[in-house]
Amino acid sequence: MNSPKKYNNLGSYLRKALLYISKPIISNPLWFIFVYIWGAVCNTFVVWNGSRLVGYMQLFLELYLLTAIITIFPNKIRQAVKISLSILLCPISIIDLFCYCKLKMPITATLLNTFLQTDASEATEALGSYTTIDETTYPAIILLILIIFATATALNKRARDFVNDITRKAEAVIGVFTTMALAVALYFAAGNEVYLFHKLILGKSEKEIYETMQREPNVRLYTPAHRFVNALTEYRQEKNTIASLLSTIEKSTVEECAFTSPEIVLIIGESYSRLHSQLYGYDKPTTPYQAQLAKENNFVVYDNFIAQWNLTYDVFKNLLSTHCANDSGEWHQYPLFTTLFKNAGYNVTFISNQFITSSDTYSDFQENILLNDTRMSKAQFDSRNDKRFDYDGEMLDEYKGIGDSKKKGNLTIIHLMGQHIAFGERYPKEWEHFTAAMYPHLPEDEANIVAQYDNATLYNDYVLSRIIEEFKEKDAIIIHMSDHGERSGIRGNGYGRDFTLSSESIEEQYEVPFWIFMTKEYVKKHPAIAEEIADSRSKPLCTDNIAHLMLSLAGIKTPYYNARYNPLSADFDSTQHRLIWERFDYDKKNE
Repeated sequence: MNSPKKYNNLGSYLRKALLYISKPIISNPLWFIFVYIWGAVCNTFVVWNGSRLVGYMQLFLELYLLTAIITIFPNKIRQAVKISLSILLCPISIIDLFCYCKLKMPITATLLNTFLQTDASEATEALGSYTTIDETTYPAIILLILIIFATATALNKRARDFVNDITRKAEAVIGVFTTMALAVALYFAAGNEVYLFHKLILGKSEKEIYETMQREPNVRLYTPAHRFVNALTEYRQEKNTIASLLSTIEKSTVEECAFTSPEIVLIIGESYSRLHSQLYGYDKPTTPYQAQLAKENNFVVYDNFIAQWNLTYDVFKNLLSTHCANDSGEWHQYPLFTTLFKNAGYNVTFISNQFITSSDTYSDFQENILLNDTRMSKAQFDSRNDKRFDYDGEMLDEYKGIGDSKKKGNLTIIHLMGQHIAFGERYPKEWEHFTAAMYPHLPEDEANIVAQYDNATLYNDYVLSRIIEEFKEKDAIIIHMSDHGERSGIRGNGYGRDFTLSSESIEEQYEVPFWIFMTKEYVKKHPAIAEEIADSRSKPLCTDNIAHLMLSLAGIKTPYYNARYNPLSADFDSTQHRLIWERFDYDKKNE
């Protein structure tokens, strides 16, 4: 029979354990409360990738660990640390929230890079234009009021004593709550802490983190502190790349240009796997317009083209640079074909439903450095769009005829949102043709996802038809490719992207549509090129080839053109290594 003494001892040990666990909060109650409210307000107002609820849990976990570390120090040092952190966090938070309200971009490396490119007078003028107080600034005002109230409370001895007294009386309750909250936070947010360690401490890229974790975090950079540290980390990492890219501008020499193709259009799709295209044997009518075009000789469908990455930034740098995976050096040490086109005298237009000049794609720092760094953008493009749209068709309505110019040649690059996840948001409701019932071999949830992807593909077919109709009467050539594919659930192995290189993942994520359309006028004026294109439809091609194909079509003579990578050239090297992630040879996947 258990004695009362034994129960008393057990209760005493439990009480001590709870008090020990809750000590960081009990020792710093006022600071803990206000810092948590600060983080929760920021997490609530700034829309970020991930769950706000998980963000609240992760904030509790991280703040508890930080407070536990602070508690180790003697009281005077502890107070100094808390004051220092508060002085650092308050202005960063207000600036972060204000920038998000006004610019739709919190503190990021892109914003930091832009600020560092701006002189004092320009910065003052720019800030002056955003200092008006209106409904968009309410979140920043709320945060400022909270900070003022917290400061006033902390300076008031009676308020401090009142909070400390309540905390001491509720030690047991706080201990129980802290223990339960930590258990829940660890369950939901521990994986996110691994992500933040790789991102902020080790400085790894998203791709490298995905390869390590093999999973998406529930939240990413959910507070101004995380975003500020990330901005500094990424800016430092990219500084040398930016310098190298800028130096390529000076090397982008063009010896002569024949303007062989006066109107060149490059359409870059998004997340488009050819498994869902009628052109490649899909049994659903997802591409009726393209299927009709395929009956004509001036529409050439390539059957052996791959994307070499499944992340947009990596594809873009690979696509725009004249560097190839088989070359020495790094991609940023070679000129971009867009710069070569502009230097040759082409009018270069870039229309994107993802990356825009007043960009709100604040999580895509690397893409912004390549495309939106002021100097890099000016060196590549004559015209850009400055806003995004819910649907690609709306973008075409707004920017109809934007590529027209009085120059001898026009290069128009159109970057679509395409079938980017989430698939159901990529098309208007009237384009909802496919339903889950049409996929009886799949579970209902997977069938819904596949149906949404097919609807997005059908709408994309309409968008492509709009672009072709825009140029159909001109002496124009239109090239279409996708940056990468996407797992859509059709293989029963999930949806989205992963970094495994199984045969199913390669088929879904790297084997993408590629075709070339030539107007009747183009075929009439350039019969030799039309014949070369028809003869190249089965050559082993990849995103490395695009820059050299484009230079060939324009008749641009430059030291950076390499006929080995041009599928229209007699010198094309069919044995070139088509490397996925610069290390996996696609053509050896079955060995």
